[in-house]
Amino acid sequence: MPVLSNHYTSRRQMSESLVTAAFLSVSGGLQDAYTYISRGKVFANAQTGNIVLLSQHICDGDFRSVMHYLVPLVFFALGVAAAELIRQKYQLARKKHKKHNPTNWSEALSGDGTHLSYSSTTEK
Repeated sequence: MPVLSNHYTSRRQMSESLVTAAFLSVSGGLQDAYTYISRGKVFANAQTGNIVLLSQHICDGDFRSVMHYLVPLVFFALGVAAAELIRQKYQLARKKHKKHNPTNWSEALSGDGTHLSYSSTTEK
């Protein structure tokens, strides 16, 4: 398994990894297959299928079935919006934290006083 060992020691971001992309693709495909077959012919992972089926029912004039595909799309969009709001909140909190405490722990614990923003000696 030298290919996998190179993957784990790589300095690239995990999101750029072929192994990660393959795992996510297989996982998403299995989730979609399961929900389509077992949960009322609705896709859970990739919303493209729900959009296609929604469009098909709109074109056929079957508006009763439109709601069957519209509900998952609306809740998916609400979930994405909620995740974005949470990300923004914590990103803002991180910026505030860095602004108030610009030093890192190694500087603060070094004991040489270089991390202080004021002079420790009094001027006479």
